[in-house]
Amino acid sequence: HVLLHNPENRVYEAALGEYELQLSYMVVAHIQRDPGEYLAQLQEFAVIDNHHIRMAAIDKHLGRFDRAVENLFEAGSFDDALELAASKGLLKHLLALVDSSASADPNTSSKRHVVLKALGEHLSKNGKYEDAALAYVAAGDLEQAMRSYRLASAWRPAMTLAARLGKDDVYIKDLARRLCDDLEQFQPVEAARINLDYLANVPAAVR
Repeated sequence: HVLLHNPENRVYEAALGEYELQLSYMVVAHIQRDPGEYLAQLQEFAVIDNHHIRMAAIDKHLGRFDRAVENLFEAGSFDDALELAASKGLLKHLLALVDSSASADPNTSSKRHVVLKALGEHLSKNGKYEDAALAYVAAGDLEQAMRSYRLASAWRPAMTLAARLGKDDVYIKDLARRLCDDLEQFQPVEAARINLDYLANVPAAVR
C-alpha cells in the first residue's frame, strides 16, 4: 500500500534507515522494477557481523554521516570515526562523543588530544587560523598554536606563547618582524606597538 503512493527508492531507503534488513528485503520483493541492485546492496550489509559497523555502513550509504560517526565510535572503530569526521567536517561532533564517554573510557584524554589536533588542522586548511590556534591550545600543542596565531596576525597570543615555549631572543625578534610585516598595512598601530615593545625600533614605530 505504501509503495502505491510513494517512490520505490524512498520507501526502500526509509526501511533501510531503520537498520531493518528484513523489512528492506520485503520492500524489494514488492517493487516493480528489477530488484537485483537492491539485493546486491542488502547482501553487502548482511555479511557485516558487527551490528554498529553495519549500521555505520548503512548510514554512509544514506548520507547520514553524523550517525555513521556515532556508530563507528560505538563500535570501537575510533580511527575510522576520526577519518570520516575529518572528511565530512564533523570533528566537533566526534569531540562531543568523546567527552560524553569520558566516565566509561580510560583513553578519553588521548582521544580528545587526537581529535583536537585534527580539528586544528581542518580549521587551518580552511583559513580559520585563530580558531585553529584555540583547538591546538586545547590539545596542548602550543607550538602549532603559536604558528596559527601568527598566521592569524594575532600578535599578542603569538608572542605570549613564544615566551611560554622558551624561545630565544633571536626567534622572538624574528617572529616580531614577521608580525610587523603582516600588520603594517592594515593595523599600523599594532605594528608600532610591536616595534616599540619587542624590537626597540622607535623610527619604525613613528612611521
